[in-house]
Amino acid sequence: NHMLYPKENKEEKRLDMICRNCEFSEPAKNCRVYVHQISDKEEEKEIAWVDVPYDLTLPRTFAASPCVKCGFTEAVVKQVRNSESVSLYWVCGNLGCGYHWKDKDREN
Repeated sequence: NHMLYPKENKEEKRLDMICRNCEFSEPAKNCRVYVHQISDKEEEKEIAWVDVPYDLTLPRTFAASPCVKCGFTEAVVKQVRNSESVSLYWVCGNLGCGYHWKDKDREN
């Protein structure tokens, strides 16, 4: 396994990439070792709601009342997580409809 791993070069004050199996070393092209971005905002707008019913791994249920947009009675349950909570959304099971509501309140 000849992967290069980051290691601080204290003498030259730079980041080097070294091989743990041999003596190979080279200066790192980028000094960033790892980035972890946490967003506090719910990324609801980035979800393609129309595509959710195509995901067969998501749970399905029959809605107590039909879809407001198309009248279809099956809904797909989608969890949307952020750093503080988990929200449940119901998405119309009719392929191509895309209507969704949060917490069974039918408000978009």
